[in-house]
Amino acid sequence: MRKLIVTVAMAAFALGAAAACTSETPTTTATTPATSTTTAATGGDATAAVCAEAQTYNATAFTAIAAKWAELEAAIKAQDTDALTKASDEGTKLLEDWEAKLAELIAKQPKAEVVTALTNMKALASGDNDATADELQGEFTKLAGAIATACA
Repeated sequence: MRKLIVTVAMAAFALGAAAACTSETPTTTATTPATSTTTAATGGDATAAVCAEAQTYNATAFTAIAAKWAELEAAIKAQDTDALTKASDEGTKLLEDWEAKLAELIAKQPKAEVVTALTNMKALASGDNDATADELQGEFTKLAGAIATACA
């Protein structure tokens, strides 16, 4: 049930933030990576690559979760328990995949601020909390901002 609540909260966040994430990402990507990539390449720091991958993956995850949220809403309105179960299971899988991807990015050992931001997002994506949908949406917004700040 917690995974379903997190899926719903993430989807609500995704509906409001997917456009913002995708519109901010190209601007950041266009201006920041040139110097960050050079620094990473010469210093052996994985931060630039991790940040680029995290931003791309997060935008993709938000889009997929928003689509799953639409399926959940449609199933609820139609009172279709089979479709609801399917969408919930698929939403849970998206969360698990996202959590695994964040763990993979953390393992690449970017700078400490990025590790902290990704670790916090991973904890929230795990569904191990009792927050309301509004609280989760607020937390996702805050953590997405923390990741962007840490990657800047």
